[in-house]
Amino acid sequence: MNKTAFIILLFLIITYPLISQERTLTLKGTAKGFKPDELSLIINDRHKNINIIDNKFDIKVVLDKSPQKIYLHKKNGGYFPFYAEDTIMKAQISSDDIYHKTKISGSITQDIYSLFLEAGVDTKKNIELFKKYLNTPPGIERLNYLAKELPIETVKNIYNSVNLKNINKVARTKAVINTYNIEKMEIGTKAYPFVAIDQYGDSIIFNNNKYILLSFSETYCPACRKIYKQLNNVQEKYKSSLKVINFHIDNNKEDWRNIINEENININFSSVWEIDNKLELLEIYDVYGWPLYYLINNKDIIIAKWFGNSKRELNRHLRKNIK
Repeated sequence: MNKTAFIILLFLIITYPLISQERTLTLKGTAKGFKPDELSLIINDRHKNINIIDNKFDIKVVLDKSPQKIYLHKKNGGYFPFYAEDTIMKAQISSDDIYHKTKISGSITQDIYSLFLEAGVDTKKNIELFKKYLNTPPGIERLNYLAKELPIETVKNIYNSVNLKNINKVARTKAVINTYNIEKMEIGTKAYPFVAIDQYGDSIIFNNNKYILLSFSETYCPACRKIYKQLNNVQEKYKSSLKVINFHIDNNKEDWRNIINEENININFSSVWEIDNKLELLEIYDVYGWPLYYLINNKDIIIAKWFGNSKRELNRHLRKNIK
């Protein structure tokens, strides 16, 4: 055997286990009322169109892991999250209301997730489900989601039952517990201070000489992509009286930079990623949707709070409060 053949053989031996472990979801079923290219699967923030013929479809996608949370998405019409597995799953999808009318079967993990969704915020039902399914992917997800809704002692007891393998996955729940007795931010309260590092490596502190526009955004949030030019514009317009700080709730810094480059935006406001006690701050500032804005006056008092990427709304709050 020559050297080249030996290297090829060695490569095949090494990579075969990886290739053989490829996880594939086969999703098939009916999809009624959709226009061409209107329905897709979202996996790792990438869309894969579902080809529908005579109201039927059959699609295969490679998963990073099994189970994996992915989404059915109707263009301009909502989405349906579900847990996909390395198996054949069946779906019934209606364009009328993709979130409430979609039915998916064939995944044990998805069946568990459906039970949690049916339980809603009912404490008794969720406690029973957590007893059985806490350390499953849906159980971990729902604990983080329900931590603010359930009685705090119940949350503490459930958190203490999370196994070591999953403990890092419930950091948001731990943050809810840690901040339970701290006043949450609302209009009229004094802004909770934090220490952060901006994109230039400089420390960010609240400056009593200026108003602060504090925004919360997420890298892959479509609505958030529209606020960065707006933040640039208001920072320039009010540069003598306003400091704009954009607080990134995730850690996907490189992907965000790519988005900014694609949009050809030269950032002139403070963009912060490295933040002490990040999850605790998200709880204190009640960040459960984004983009979220707080306007803070030069006495550190919150004077406005709102959601969304409306340019008109942003300018209205600034004109009203900054003279």
